[in-house]
Amino acid sequence: MTLVIEHVSLKGVTSYSSDASVTLGPLTRVNLIYGLNGSGKSTIANYLQDLAHKDYKQCQVVPAISQDQLFVYNQAFVEKNFHQETQPGIFTLNQGNIEAEAAICNDEQRLEEVRLQRLDVANNRQEFADLLTKEDDRYKELIWEIKKDLQQDSLHYCFDGFHTNKVKFKNSLETMTLPTVATRAAVELAEAAEALQSSDGELLADLALIVFKASATEGHTIFSEVITPSGDSYLAGLIEKLGSSDWVKSAMPFVAESEGQCPLCQQVLPHDFQSNVKRLFDKSYDDKIETLLKLKEGYDQAARSLLTTLDSEPYKSSPIQENPAFVKAVADLVKAFADNTSKISEKKVSVSKVITLKPTADIIDRLNVAIEAQRLKIEEYNDRIVKKDQLLKAINLELWLLLRKQADPIMQAHKHAALELDVKLKACDESLILLDDDSRGIHASISVHRSQITNIEESVKNINDSLASIGLSGFSIEKEASDQTSYRLVRPRGTGDVFQSLSEGEKTLVTFLYFLELCIGSVEADSPVVLGSRVVVIDDPISSLSHNYVYEVAAHIYHRILRPEANFKKVLVMTHNLFFFHELLKNAPRNIVNKYRCFRVVKGGFSDITALGPSEIKNDYETYWQVIKDASQAKVHATVLPNMMRNVLEHYFGFIHKRDDLLKALESLEKKDSGEFKALYRYINRESHGTAINITDFGGWEPNKLIEKFKAVFVESGYPEHYSMMMGEAEAKEGDAGDD
Repeated sequence: MTLVIEHVSLKGVTSYSSDASVTLGPLTRVNLIYGLNGSGKSTIANYLQDLAHKDYKQCQVVPAISQDQLFVYNQAFVEKNFHQETQPGIFTLNQGNIEAEAAICNDEQRLEEVRLQRLDVANNRQEFADLLTKEDDRYKELIWEIKKDLQQDSLHYCFDGFHTNKVKFKNSLETMTLPTVATRAAVELAEAAEALQSSDGELLADLALIVFKASATEGHTIFSEVITPSGDSYLAGLIEKLGSSDWVKSAMPFVAESEGQCPLCQQVLPHDFQSNVKRLFDKSYDDKIETLLKLKEGYDQAARSLLTTLDSEPYKSSPIQENPAFVKAVADLVKAFADNTSKISEKKVSVSKVITLKPTADIIDRLNVAIEAQRLKIEEYNDRIVKKDQLLKAINLELWLLLRKQADPIMQAHKHAALELDVKLKACDESLILLDDDSRGIHASISVHRSQITNIEESVKNINDSLASIGLSGFSIEKEASDQTSYRLVRPRGTGDVFQSLSEGEKTLVTFLYFLELCIGSVEADSPVVLGSRVVVIDDPISSLSHNYVYEVAAHIYHRILRPEANFKKVLVMTHNLFFFHELLKNAPRNIVNKYRCFRVVKGGFSDITALGPSEIKNDYETYWQVIKDASQAKVHATVLPNMMRNVLEHYFGFIHKRDDLLKALESLEKKDSGEFKALYRYINRESHGTAINITDFGGWEPNKLIEKFKAVFVESGYPEHYSMMMGEAEAKEGDAGDD
């Protein structure tokens, strides 16, 4: 069977620290908690009375428990249930219908079994739900990792609106159909996007292909022709034999000025020499020379024009200048033009010389190949500028298709895992529906049987009998005449608000007896009562009672709540009264008491809870000394010390009949004191209370300083050994001696 409340953790409320939790536990079936007023006991009860209150958001019950399982008696219970003339009646079972009682007992047992089954199923469902949550989180992170891998700078725009929202990103991918078309790799998409994003300038000018208009000149036949004089002159044979036609031609301009002499050898020329020389260079010769000159002029002009073009815009500023093939082709072309021009010039000078020009067509082709490649790049670049937005959108779409492809294996694995958990959750939900149906059926059965035997008369009788047994008279409980399901307090004679006329002690007793009945009954006639699932919390039920009632209240608590036969799941009883604490222990047999757990709540800077062993449960006098020792260790605040000290001194010196020794010691110490502690001595000495000087606040004094002055009283009066024994100094010295 699942345990209820193993630990109660308190943090950040009233006197409990906000930095660290204080734990009450581990708890057994019966737990007794002792602590001085203001130590932090009531905070425990107040928390258990209202688990969901915002003040207790840092507190915790382990394992968790539902609020309707908790029955808490404290001041809030009194104020809630006894603030008007009538109180809800408590329905309990009478002993008249044995068969109905047996049926109810059986139903309640079945109801508890169903409750436990439902708790197990609910726990299983929660485990499956937690696993599904973890699976969803894992799936979401795996999907997110895909995005992180592809979220390169140039693709950043593709994730606008998805940079931090993991759920939105996952949902977007889930809505996409798995693509069947091919997509580029992420690296290619990033490069394409980067190229587009860098295309923010003007459109690039196109490059025209190169045409060399004089390329035909390079293959002209005249360059391979030996141009010689005509054969009509008698000199022709000789000149051809000597091969000196170019020399003769170049000397002709000087003959007219040589006055009949050879301009070269200065010999007298024959009278018909000049006419014969002219007949050598006839019209056909002149035509060939003319052709040669025109070819040279046209070639030179075409070469200069082409080189000028290549050195001008847009070629000059084009990225083609970084193309090695283009640069080499230009260099080759420049050299070819220079070589060819030089050879043509040689031909012009020596027309009979045969020359061969280097063809530039191959170079022009290489140039145009490089230019054409650059033109494609220019076209692509310009296209990117014109269609930039459209192309970026296309990359975005393609990237998401790629994401969807990469996410598909993760999606399929998650779908399979989630489906398995969904099946288990659905099975749990179906089981919960069936168990809830069973629970409603059992409730209906209980209602039928309880209607046969439940009544509020039983609890009225129990409360009135308890009041009488305690010795309270002058008022009683009876059913409200106009409402047979409510109680009211009545006096033998008279009317009015009886509850308001009661003393504080009487109010405490009647409300506490009402609470005891409530623990074993219900304010609803047909509500099942499963004591085995109830947790009873009682906070200082004797806080306003005289000493006469302590025994009676302790006895009622034991017989109605603490006895194993009472069958409550857990019981927590808290008190500041040590006598009442001892009475709770004395009522039970030793073998039962040994199963109790005892705790102590103390308050220094903050409240703390410690386990209390049997040997640590002391009487009032020992408790006063314990508080003083706790203060020396900073476990309680210094403000409680003066009252504890006064109680110790009055108990001790009254017991040994040495009251006069105490008064003399106090008067002597007061005279010796410099003034700082006079108020302390006057506070301890009750006979000085009538004077004008008295104590109101010890909060600013160091605890060990106060304890030092307290010890001085025993030393001054002649009883230092008693102080040493009660403070444990004697044991400490013996222990030190033993160590030596």
